[in-house]
Amino acid sequence: MNKTFVRIYSLFILFFVCVGIFFIWTTGPEDRTGLVELLPIKATDSVRDNPMILIPAGPFIMGSDHGGVDEEPKRTVFLDAYEINQFEVTQFHYGEFVQATGHRSPLSRYVKNIDYLNNANQPVVYVSWSDAYDYCKWRG
Repeated sequence: MNKTFVRIYSLFILFFVCVGIFFIWTTGPEDRTGLVELLPIKATDSVRDNPMILIPAGPFIMGSDHGGVDEEPKRTVFLDAYEINQFEVTQFHYGEFVQATGHRSPLSRYVKNIDYLNNANQPVVYVSWSDAYDYCKWRG
């Protein structure tokens, strides 16, 4: 390889490493812990009710004969009756859970344009499986 190219490429990489170190160094200690306070939720609309809907017991076709390996085989499965919310869990309802239990907020410092994701009736985002499980246990 051309020595000039290698030198320029090395300086390019060094520049980005230095920029990264600078941003890490200038970040406040509260940001380094990964803890984020729950942002106040914008209530531009009235909070939408999220009723439970009864799904009756019965059979359904699960899987596919033409899908991935984890989808095969196509088969009939019988489920007991259960209830499910009509809409996704909203920022407002998940915020109630966070306030009541002290559970961590799903919003992190890595979320860009948080203003677009912080409306009371929008679905909650960045929730892990275990966070969702804890929310469901709390909600009953």
